[in-house]
Amino acid sequence: MALGLSIVLAMLFMSKVYPQQIYWTGLNFELVFGRSGAVLVVLDQHPFDQQGRSLIGNRSVDEEVIALENSTVEMGVLLFSATTGGVNYNVVSHSQVDLSKSVFCNLGFSEGMKTFRGAITTTFKIMLNTTTSLTRISDDTYQVVVADFYTASDPQSWIDAIDFRFTDGVALLNYSFSPSWAKAPTTTSADHLSWVNENEADAPDYYVFTLTIPDVIFSTALVKLEGKISQAQVISGQSTLSVKVRNTGQSQGTFIVQVIEGKYDQARKVSLSANEETSVQFPLHIAEGTVQVSLLAEGSTLDRSELQIGVGQTSTIPEIIRFLAYALLMVGLASLVLHLMDRTAHAHV
Repeated sequence: MALGLSIVLAMLFMSKVYPQQIYWTGLNFELVFGRSGAVLVVLDQHPFDQQGRSLIGNRSVDEEVIALENSTVEMGVLLFSATTGGVNYNVVSHSQVDLSKSVFCNLGFSEGMKTFRGAITTTFKIMLNTTTSLTRISDDTYQVVVADFYTASDPQSWIDAIDFRFTDGVALLNYSFSPSWAKAPTTTSADHLSWVNENEADAPDYYVFTLTIPDVIFSTALVKLEGKISQAQVISGQSTLSVKVRNTGQSQGTFIVQVIEGKYDQARKVSLSANEETSVQFPLHIAEGTVQVSLLAEGSTLDRSELQIGVGQTSTIPEIIRFLAYALLMVGLASLVLHLMDRTAHAHV
C-alpha cells in the first residue's frame, strides 16, 4: 500500500527518521528475471502527506528517503530471501529523484488509486542462487517464491503495484499466488505479469513462479530454515493469543507466524537466530471456535497447530462468585444461630 515503506521504516527508525514530517510512501516494483539467475529490481517510491498531496520536491523528505537507501534495498532483498545474510546483491543505481517516472498508489481515501508524477528510484540486482526463494525442480526448471515483506511486517502496508518480466531466455511455465482471496494479476502474457493492489486484502502474500532459467549455477548450498511452534495459548482474562515459536535450524532466518480464526487472517514476521525462541501476540476476534496457527518460511509451512477456544472452558470468575456466595451464606447462618442462642440464654435468665 501507499503506507507500506514509510510505516515499516517508521517502526524501525522512528526516533531519528521523522522528527518533523509525517508521510506515507507509494511503492511500485519492477522485477526483471535474466538467464543467469539474476533479478534486476527497480523500486519507485513516491512520498505524500496525510491529505494525499505529493511531497516529491520537498527537499527534507526527498533527502530522508534517499538516505534510507541501505534499509530500502535490504527490505527489497527480503522479497527473495528469509534473511539478507549470504545473499549476493548490489546497487546498480543509487536512489535519486526521477521526474520522468510515475508511481501508482492508493491514498487510503474514497477515490482509490492515484497516479503521482515523479519517483525516487533505486535499482539493485540480486542473484537468485544465493537466496532462499529458488528451488530446482529439474534440469533448468525452477520454482521461485517471492514473498511480500511489507504485508507480513505490518497489516497496513503492501506493495501498490508490482511487475514481473521474464527476459533473455527465461520462460514462464506457470504461476500462482496466495492467499486464494488475493487479487489476480491485471496483466498476463508469456513474458509479463503485473499486479495492482488497492489494499492489503488484494495484495498476495506470495507470488510463485515456475520458470525455465538456462544458466543458473549453484555455487553454494541454499540455506533451509527449520522451526517449530512451541506453544499457543489464550492469555488469561484477555482476548489475546500468544504464540511462541523457535528456530530449530542451524541458520538465522526470517519466519512468518500466521493465525487464522474464521474469516480473520493475521500474520507477523519475526527474525530468529539459530535455536532462538520468541513470543508473538495476536488479538482474537472470535469468542469460540478453532484457531489455526502456522509457522511459514521460504514459502513453505514448517509447522501447524490448531487451538480450540471457548469450547468446554469454564471461567474462574463464576467459581469465585459461587465460593463467596457459599461463604456469605455460612457466615449468615452462623450469625443467625448465635443470635438465637443468645436470645434463648436471655429468656432463661
